[in-house]
Amino acid sequence: MRLLSKIFILFLLLFFLTGQPFKERHSSFTFKEFGPPIKVQESAWVDSVLNSLNLRQRIAQLFMIDVYSNQNKAYLNRLKKQITELQPGGLVFMKGTPTAQLNITNTLQQITQVPLFIGIDAETGLAMRLDSLIALPKPMAVGAVQDDQLVFEMGEAVGLQCQRMGIHINFAPVLDVNNNPDNPIINYRSYGEDKRNVARKGLAYVSGMQSQQVIAVGKHFPGHGDTHTDSHETLPVIRHSKERLFDIELYPFKNLIDNEIIGIMTGHIAVPSLDSGNYRPASLSPIIVQHLLKNRMGFKGLVFTDALNMRGVTRDQVPGEIEVQALLAGNDVLLFPTNLELAINAIEKAVADKRIPESLINQKCKTILQAKLWSGLASYKSPTTQNLVMEINGTKIKKNQRLLTEALQTLVYNHNTIPISGLDKKRILCIAQGTANASPYFTQLNQYARVDTLLLSSALGFNKKELNELLAPYQLIIVGQFGLSEVPGRQFGISSAELEVINHLIASKPVILNWFGNPYGLKYLESADKAAALLVSFGNTKIDQEIAAQALFGGVQLSGILPVSVRNFKAGSVLSGNVQQVRLNYAGPEVFDLDEKAFSKVDSLAQFAIDTGATPGCQIIYVKDGRVIYNKCFGYHTYTKKQAVKPGDIYDLASVTKIAATTLALVKLTSEQKFDPSFRLIQYLPELEGTDKDKIKISQLLAHQAGLKSWIPFYRNTLDSLGKIKPEWYRNQRTDSFNIPVARDLYLKQSFVDSVFKSIADTPLYHKNRYFYSDLGFYWLGKIIRNLTADSLQNYVQSNFYSKLGMQHTGYFPLQRFNPDRIVPTENDLFFRKQVIHGYVHDQGAAVLGGAAGHAGLFSNTNDMAILGQLFLNKGTYGGENYFSPRSFELFTRPYFSRRHNRRALGFDKPALKTSDPGPTSASASPESFGHSGFTGTFLWVDPQNQSVYVFLSNRTFPNAENKLLLDLNIRTEIQQAFYDVLQH
Repeated sequence: MRLLSKIFILFLLLFFLTGQPFKERHSSFTFKEFGPPIKVQESAWVDSVLNSLNLRQRIAQLFMIDVYSNQNKAYLNRLKKQITELQPGGLVFMKGTPTAQLNITNTLQQITQVPLFIGIDAETGLAMRLDSLIALPKPMAVGAVQDDQLVFEMGEAVGLQCQRMGIHINFAPVLDVNNNPDNPIINYRSYGEDKRNVARKGLAYVSGMQSQQVIAVGKHFPGHGDTHTDSHETLPVIRHSKERLFDIELYPFKNLIDNEIIGIMTGHIAVPSLDSGNYRPASLSPIIVQHLLKNRMGFKGLVFTDALNMRGVTRDQVPGEIEVQALLAGNDVLLFPTNLELAINAIEKAVADKRIPESLINQKCKTILQAKLWSGLASYKSPTTQNLVMEINGTKIKKNQRLLTEALQTLVYNHNTIPISGLDKKRILCIAQGTANASPYFTQLNQYARVDTLLLSSALGFNKKELNELLAPYQLIIVGQFGLSEVPGRQFGISSAELEVINHLIASKPVILNWFGNPYGLKYLESADKAAALLVSFGNTKIDQEIAAQALFGGVQLSGILPVSVRNFKAGSVLSGNVQQVRLNYAGPEVFDLDEKAFSKVDSLAQFAIDTGATPGCQIIYVKDGRVIYNKCFGYHTYTKKQAVKPGDIYDLASVTKIAATTLALVKLTSEQKFDPSFRLIQYLPELEGTDKDKIKISQLLAHQAGLKSWIPFYRNTLDSLGKIKPEWYRNQRTDSFNIPVARDLYLKQSFVDSVFKSIADTPLYHKNRYFYSDLGFYWLGKIIRNLTADSLQNYVQSNFYSKLGMQHTGYFPLQRFNPDRIVPTENDLFFRKQVIHGYVHDQGAAVLGGAAGHAGLFSNTNDMAILGQLFLNKGTYGGENYFSPRSFELFTRPYFSRRHNRRALGFDKPALKTSDPGPTSASASPESFGHSGFTGTFLWVDPQNQSVYVFLSNRTFPNAENKLLLDLNIRTEIQQAFYDVLQH
C-alpha cells in the first residue's frame, strides 16, 4: 500500500508539472458589482448551528434533493416526512408553478431545524422550470450578443427572480465550450465554441446573479462540450490531451474561478488524459476534483456534483458508495442521491470505518453553513405569494428579454438586402415553414410595408410549377424557417421537404432566409450562402418573431455574432458588419424601466374622453428615442359601439394635412432649390398680380401672417335658400362635367373649382401683417406644388414619400384603396351633404376641390404618422434614404414672425411664445418642438429636445362637428403632458 501511495503521489506530481499553464487569467470584461465569494470566517450563527448538529445531521447538510411542486398532497406529505426525519441541507426544485413552489418552500422552511438551501436549474431564468413566467434567450443565443453588459443584466434579473422566490442557488451558467455540433445534451445550452466568448458571457451572467446574493454554479467541470453522448443516459468520454483541455475546456472555468464564482458543478464525464482510472467519472475523481479544481486551479468555493441519479454515474456504481466516492473526490454538496437515507447511512459508516475523516464532514458542513449565512438564511423571512407572478415578470426581466433578443439577431450574410429598401418598387412575399402560427411575425412585417404572407406546410407536398406561379409577381421573398429543434436529432428539426423548398426559392428569387433556431442546423441547407441575406434569430417565441421582423426592416441594430461555426460561416464573424437602426423600433415602456402601468393616466384620459362623449374612439401612439413605447386603440368608430377601433383603422387628419402633405412637399422642393419660401406669392402664381395679394410672401402664407380670412364657406354657393343642393351644381352619378366627388353618390360640377380660387383672390385681406389662422393660403400652396411638379399634390406626396416610407395607410381618397370598414366616419352632415361622411373628406372646402387639397383631405393612422414624425425628427432621413436636407427642414421649423407675436413656423405650429399665452401643446413641450392639430380631433407633435413623437387621432366631430368637448377638456394636450410627466420622472 505504501508503494502504491508513493506511485500515486509521483503520478500527481508529474501530472501537475507537465500540465499546460493558463496563458490568460482574466477575461477582458470584468464586473465589480457583486459581493465576495464564500469566505470561511468566524460566525456565532454558523458555530451555533454546527454545534447543535450531530454527525448524522452534519452529513445530511451535504445533500440537496430534487423536489417537484406539481405533485399531489400525498407527495407533499412524504416530502415533509423526509425533511423532518433526514434533514437534508437543501432542495432543488424541478417542474412546477411559481405559487406552488413558494408555498412548498415556505412550508418546508418552517419545519426544518436548519434553514434549507433552495436551488433551481434555471440557465435561462425561472421560466425554464416554472410556468407562467417570461422566458429569456437560450445560452447559445446569448453567445451571439456582443454587449456583455446585457448578459450581466440578465444574470441580475434572474437573481432578482430567485430572490423573490426564496431561491439561493442557481445551477448556471453552463461553462462548457461546445465545439461539437453533434453534442446531444450541451449544444444550445453553451454560449458557443469560442472559449473566450464562453468565459466572458459566463462571467457577466455570474456577476449579475451574485450581485443579487444568489449563488451561481458553473458547470460541467472539466467540460462537457465535446461529447457525443448524454451523461443522463451513459458515461461520455472525452479523449483530448491535457494540453488541449487546459487550452480550451478548462479556460472558462479558470477565468470564472479567478473572478470569484461561488459554485462549480462537476460532470459525469470520463477524461482519461486527466484521470486514467478505469473511466472514472470526473465527479468521482479526486485527481480532477480535489487536486485539479481545488488545489491547482485554486477554487475555494462550493463544489456541487451533478445529479447522482444520472446513468452517467450510476451504471457501474452502487447507490451509497457513489455518494461516499463523491465526497472523497472533493465535492462539497451532493445532488440528487438515488436514496437519501441509504446515502447518509453509507457516509456515516465510512466515517466509522475511518475511510472519511469526521473532520472532513465538519469542515464541509461549516462551509455550507457559511454559504447559507452569505445567502441570508440566518435571518430568513418567508416571501409572500401575493403578486408573485406579476413581480417575477417585472419590468427588469421584460427589458432584459427585449434588449437581449434585439442584440442576438445575427446577420450572417447580407448582399445589400437588409434592411429591406425600395419599398415603393418591391412586392414582398413572406413564406413561413414549420409552424401553424406565424401571426406575430406577419403582423410585425406589415408595420413596415405591405408584405403578403403564406403558411407553407411540407405535408402538402412541393409542386414546383405551382410555387413558381405563386412567386412570379414578387421581387423579394422572405422565408421564415420555424419548427427547428435545439438538438441534433432529425436534422435539428428541419425536414427534407422544407430544405427542398428553401433551395428552390433561393434558386428562383432573391430570398432573405430568417432562421428561427439552432444555427448548427444550417449545415443541412446547401444553398445557405446563396441567399440574398441570412438572419439567424435563434428562438421562436412571440417576441423572437416580432423582433426578427423588425430586424429585416432596420427596426433594430444588427450586431449579433455567430457563436458557432457552420458551413463556411465562422464563429465570431460578422460578414456584413453592423447594420444600424434606420426605421421605427416597436418596443414597450420596459425599455425605459417603466412598467405596464406607467401610462395608466394616458389610458384613463383616453377612456374619459370616450365616456364623456368627447369622441367615440381614438388611436394613440408615442415614440421615444426611435422606439414606439405606447400604441393603443380606444373606443369605437361610432357611438353605436358596433365596431371597435383597431390599429389599422384610418382617420381623416383634417389640418394635419398641412404638415403631412403640403409642408412636407415644400420642404423637399426647397431642398431641391425648386422653391423658396422667401419669394412673393406672385412669383409662383402670377395671376394674382394686381390684386391686394401681390405683396404677400410665401412665408406669410405658411405662418398665417398674410391677413387672409380663416375660411370661406364655398359650398353655400351650391345650396339654395332652404339649404338644399342646387340641381345645376350636382349629379348623383359621375359625368364628364360633374366629376368632383364630394360624398357618396354626389358629384359637383368641375367648373366650380375655378370659382373657389377666384373667390379667395377676390376676398379682401382680413388682418394685414397680423397673425390670423387661415386655411385659404394652403389652397394656393397645393396649386403651387402642382405647378412646380407637373403632378397633383396627392400623387406627388404618395410617390415621393408615403410609398417609399412604408406609410401604407396614408393618402387622399381612401375609398380607392381600402374597405369602408377600415375608415372611421367623421360626421353626420345635416347641412351640406345630408349624409354620414364616411371615406370622403370632412372639410367642406377640400370636398368641393374633389377631396384633395393643401389644407385638408389626407387620411392616415397613428403608425404612419409616427413614421412621418420620425422622418421629421431625423431631419429628412428614414429607412436609410434621404428625403430632404436638414438645412431646408430647419428653415421650416423655426418661428418666422415671433417679433410680431406669432408663434408659428412655416407650415408647422409651435408652442406658445409665453407660458401665459394660449397654445396648442402641454406645458412641457420644448420650444424646439413642432406639429399641428386637426379639426376632426387629430394631433401630431414632434419634440427634438425630448426625441419624441406623439400622435392622437380621433373623430370627435362624429356625429356632430359642434361637439367641442375634446377641445374644452384639453384631452390631446393632457395626454401629451401625461407622457412627459412619466418620462421626465
